[in-house]
Amino acid sequence: MPFSASHQCLHYTQFDRSDMPVTALAKDYPHGHTTGRHSHPHAQLIYAVRGVMLVGTDQGHLMQLLLDEIKDVQPFSLQLPNPQDTRLVHITQTLSQNPEDDTTVEQWAVRLRITPKTIHRLFVKETGMTFGQWRQQARLLTALERLAQGEKVLSVALGLGYNSPSAFATMFKRQFDVPPSRFFDQLS
Repeated sequence: MPFSASHQCLHYTQFDRSDMPVTALAKDYPHGHTTGRHSHPHAQLIYAVRGVMLVGTDQGHLMQLLLDEIKDVQPFSLQLPNPQDTRLVHITQTLSQNPEDDTTVEQWAVRLRITPKTIHRLFVKETGMTFGQWRQQARLLTALERLAQGEKVLSVALGLGYNSPSAFATMFKRQFDVPPSRFFDQLS
């Protein structure tokens, strides 16, 4: 069932009921849109033609499945797994909403009345990442979103709490093998 103007009012889950082996839905979402937590009876491939889209699961980004299914893809790892522990949820929600937040593990430990060692142990156990790695991934996701919207590298770097654009560019290039100013050029 191809997408057409007459289907624009249909909710995306209505496509789950199709008898067709493949269906398509093209949809523009405004910045900050969320579908909320949900599931589908059939597998779906979702992607962004422009911009950045975050798709989350209890286990992290579904990169391994995509690699198994699409062998020619040259992936880069950019997952941001969500923890279940309420103390870590408080930390990750704060950092997701305020990626420039430089609160240290020691400061979080005082706020949450636990030890820094407990925070480190729980982060690795629940996300597979250290606290620092998780915070960096959150900042990278925000950076990609802002760069996709046309924001200048200087503004993104300073807005995410980096001391200088060069510090941000170094971290960005280490992750993606390309400077932030050229990231979206390589995708087109």
